[in-house]
Amino acid sequence: ARTISALNGTDLPTLLDDRSRHDEALSALPLKGKELIVRLQGMFGELEIERYLAELMIRYRSRVLSQEEFYVDFSDHFGVDIVPEIERWYHGRELPGFMIDDVEWYSFVDNGITKYQFRMKAYNGEDVPGMIRISYQPSRKSGRVPRSVVSAEFFRTFLFEPGEAQEIGVVTAEKPKEVLVNTLISHNLPPVKKYNTRKLSQREDVRPFDGSKPIDPSRFAVQGNCHIVDNTDPGFEVVSDPAQSWLTGMLKRIRKRDTGSGYARYVRNKPPHTWKEAVHERFYGPYIQSAHYIAAGRGEGRVRWTADIPESGTYEVYCFMPDCMDDIPKPEIRKKIVIQEYHLSVEHDEGTDHPVIPVVECRNGWNLVGTYYFSKGKVKVELTDESPGRSIVADAIKWVKKD
Repeated sequence: ARTISALNGTDLPTLLDDRSRHDEALSALPLKGKELIVRLQGMFGELEIERYLAELMIRYRSRVLSQEEFYVDFSDHFGVDIVPEIERWYHGRELPGFMIDDVEWYSFVDNGITKYQFRMKAYNGEDVPGMIRISYQPSRKSGRVPRSVVSAEFFRTFLFEPGEAQEIGVVTAEKPKEVLVNTLISHNLPPVKKYNTRKLSQREDVRPFDGSKPIDPSRFAVQGNCHIVDNTDPGFEVVSDPAQSWLTGMLKRIRKRDTGSGYARYVRNKPPHTWKEAVHERFYGPYIQSAHYIAAGRGEGRVRWTADIPESGTYEVYCFMPDCMDDIPKPEIRKKIVIQEYHLSVEHDEGTDHPVIPVVECRNGWNLVGTYYFSKGKVKVELTDESPGRSIVADAIKWVKKD
């Protein structure tokens, strides 16, 4: 995260020339190099680029290949002038940013053969091109998969123009252990999202979809009757942290889990004693999937979400709960999860409600808190650290106006 932040608004030559940012430059070089290779693979094909670079290294193994020679050789081989692409990559200052939605995976039977489908929708909301790389690790029982087979068969790159939205599909013959969606150098944190595929549904009468197709970007816009306040928005605030003794504060500093990126490391069963912001793929966020979390306590730690709604009316209030473990089928195991309850307070026209929501009854994502009447203007929801579990996560609140 720290390296990607260093590249936001700064081109590579400026970063390399700044001696005060030497460590950032060293970290950025391999990321930028991977970004260029992946983009070329997306333009010309994974295997084609791998074969070309391997053959190029053999031809020039006894002498240095100059930059100009590489440009000419590449143009002769692929019939494309690569200089504009290299210049954009080298001098680019802005980053793409992706919103990802409707992720699903399932098995289906095609001509008597079981296959596996991964689908998702993505939107590049920025003014520069970007790319998404999808890969998966096959769960073969017959031993380790050779690296050559993995690189040839299990990586796919999809290129996005500025403001472009696509539906993406990948069909595999092997059942994947997990699917990785990598947005590379972008505004997205975390840049790699892991989707566990151990829980696959089987579908009938579906057509395989392998590739991509354009879709309407407006589907990613927040609807007019919906108001969301995330923990990264100005409407979110930490109201209070639990009172701490001198010894607790000292131990907290010793055990500090700052990753160096401005975010704490998310360790669900060893949470911090004060509200800390962490990044995790389960959390909500258009680009940055972050949330604040804290060790469960007695209700002394509080956070607040404040929205400004333009119309009076009846609203459904939802809380984003990212770690409900609803993919664990056995209730007796789910009762042992680290987050047990959410203790909320909702201010509305008839007073203040204090709903307590058992996590075991919820699903990962948006869960209904209640339905209330609000007059237009400021509306508030608070969450405390009270819970019989180990930790509490404060992510996002949503108000949806009913028709």
